[in-house]
Amino acid sequence: MNVSNWRFHHVGIATTSIESFANRLNELSSNSVGSFEDPLQGVRGMFIEIGNINLEILEPLDGDATLMPWLTVGNRMYQIAFEVDDLNEELATARENKIRIVREAHPAVAFDGRRVAFMMPAPGILIELIESPAN
Repeated sequence: MNVSNWRFHHVGIATTSIESFANRLNELSSNSVGSFEDPLQGVRGMFIEIGNINLEILEPLDGDATLMPWLTVGNRMYQIAFEVDDLNEELATARENKIRIVREAHPAVAFDGRRVAFMMPAPGILIELIESPAN
């Protein structure tokens, strides 16, 4: 994979309460830059900017178990996300390299319908690829 074409986008953090987590981050002079709810992914989220880093804080929608493996130990880094120019090409390359695709490309509310996909190159390491706005 040619990861040199990937552009860092954000770090995702799983929590049981966005409000509680965001309140604790306010001490770091964080800035909320948008919130969303995505029934397809089973999450409610908020983007928070701290310095020049974006955090995506996610909590499960009622009854959804998507985040539960990460929440068994409390708040936890969930994934790291990169923006890519050609999502289909990146997924094809991942498959060629026997990298596990956790979730195929699908539209995401958080990114105005741009497609995202998730892969796990090593156990416990979840990478989100976000389609570039130009595509």
